[in-house]
Amino acid sequence: MKVWRKINLLKAFQNIPLHVILLGSYPILAMLSANINEVDTRAANRLFLIGICASLLLFSFFVFIFRNIHKAGIATSIAMVLFLSYGQIYQALRSSLGGGVGMSIARHRILLPVCLLLLGCIYWIILRRKNLQSATLAMNIIGSGLIIFNLLPILSHAFIIYQEKVIRAQNSLARLALNKPLKEMPDIYYIILDSYTRADVLKQDFDLDTTPFLNQMKEMGFYVADCSTSNYAFTEVSMASSLNMNYLNELRSDLNPDNKDLTLATALIQNNEVRQQLEAIGYKTVAFETGYAWNHWTDADLFLSPTESYRLGAKLQPFEAMFIESTALTIVSDFHPNWLTGEKASGRHTVTIERARFILDKLPNLPDLGGPKFVYAHINVPHVPFVFEADGAIWDDPNFYNGVRDYPKNEEYFLEGYRQQVEFLNNRIPDIVETIIRNSKIPPVIIIQGDHSIRDNSKMKILNLYHIPEEEGLLYSSITPVNTFRVVFNDLFTTDYPLLADRSYFSVSEDPYNFEEVFDSTCLANGQ
Repeated sequence: MKVWRKINLLKAFQNIPLHVILLGSYPILAMLSANINEVDTRAANRLFLIGICASLLLFSFFVFIFRNIHKAGIATSIAMVLFLSYGQIYQALRSSLGGGVGMSIARHRILLPVCLLLLGCIYWIILRRKNLQSATLAMNIIGSGLIIFNLLPILSHAFIIYQEKVIRAQNSLARLALNKPLKEMPDIYYIILDSYTRADVLKQDFDLDTTPFLNQMKEMGFYVADCSTSNYAFTEVSMASSLNMNYLNELRSDLNPDNKDLTLATALIQNNEVRQQLEAIGYKTVAFETGYAWNHWTDADLFLSPTESYRLGAKLQPFEAMFIESTALTIVSDFHPNWLTGEKASGRHTVTIERARFILDKLPNLPDLGGPKFVYAHINVPHVPFVFEADGAIWDDPNFYNGVRDYPKNEEYFLEGYRQQVEFLNNRIPDIVETIIRNSKIPPVIIIQGDHSIRDNSKMKILNLYHIPEEEGLLYSSITPVNTFRVVFNDLFTTDYPLLADRSYFSVSEDPYNFEEVFDSTCLANGQ
């Protein structure tokens, strides 16, 4: 019986061109696998559906032309892979060939005819062959191998997050203890303004004086930690540390320079100590969609999203736009940038804009919800793309946000774009927190922080504001995020967390745990 099954499976692999679906799905899966730390797997649902349908339709067309399923299958797979990979080939050539003759090759008017000629030659070879069962078998095996190879990182990512959840639940620090009834406890808002740098940097590098904004915040009872730095240099490691109230090497021993897996850090965000402890004593969790899967708390008591991101009728998502630009449709995009959205130049960032507006609009309404609650709002502003003007309007000029990795065209656009986005937040945040404070029955705790800065020369200098109504001298000007919830918990609950030394470690996402300690010479010079 087992031998019969093996024979049947082999015959199926020889006689059925399964590679039509496998290879038609492979480029989508490969891009999803490469970006699994930042993308929810559901972001590829529509692409898979469209890709499979397109493969089957093209296969049916070639069956009609060739009258042979093996020839039709091979023709379909080659056409789909070439079509779905054209944009990546185009960008790779532009990046690697440099100027002169090399650069002239990396143009659609040269590359497209070459690809079509190659496709024609392959089809001519197919037409001359009679028995293609062995080719079908080989392509089925290759297609299966590519699918399995790209599924492994996705499954590994899911397993690491699940494993960390189990470990954190088992080895969590001592739980909080209430010193008064739960209903008398304050709401806690943790608002992250991604890449918001410190006031002295804004003044020096961007010619932006934020004194009026900071004075407004002080008048509402905020403490301004004007010498604060982040503990780490980019979001994944920074948030993993602050939400777990410790340095990464103390949280996991395998976060060392030899390790490049960011999933280990992002799993600490998904299963963090602060949330676990607050939920254990009865706090409800409210979280927002951020656009990054590793930063989504979809299992929160209330998860708020501005769009039905993963429905068939939803607007084009950033991952979908990125994939489309990696296909032959990049030809259309190069000549008509807005053909997909039908909107002005910023159309490719529509969902990003909607998310930021949604969080800012929704935050003032949260006091109406029953409490106490822990609100986690990570807003991807003033981080790139620089789409907002100071008054909340959207830039028409694509030079602010359509460069490499959504960066501006040049330094002039960079300085103006970042400055305008900071002013946009400075215009919105005071009204938002004033409404939250006014409408809260119990004075809330509100922390507003940058997770890191925007430039390497000041990467660690961040905005750091605290509204802790009954705080008793625990805050200080150079406090870092690793101590944020140690201070909050010591103030609100019967805990006695020791404050850690405030240190800052620089690394890059390609080498995330190869940390170099850096020091804030400005604060040291001022004796702070």
